[in-house]
Amino acid sequence: VYVFTGPVHIDSPRRIGEGGVAVPAYLFKLVHDAGTGRTWVHCQANHADARAGRPISYEQFVRWTGLRLIPEAD
Repeated sequence: VYVFTGPVHIDSPRRIGEGGVAVPAYLFKLVHDAGTGRTWVHCQANHADARAGRPISYEQFVRWTGLRLIPEAD
């Protein structure tokens, strides 16, 4: 099983600190089970009262973010 975690930036992200670090709008955790070929993604808005929702498919994730993290799943 492979797990990828990362940010999703939308349009012009808010920036903080002297270095102007971009604050992601969402965070994701992608899970890929190489044994079964199943891949799913959990996304969550990046704010204090956000709640985890149902997972989305890898295809939905790629359409939304443009990120292709699992070449064999394409």
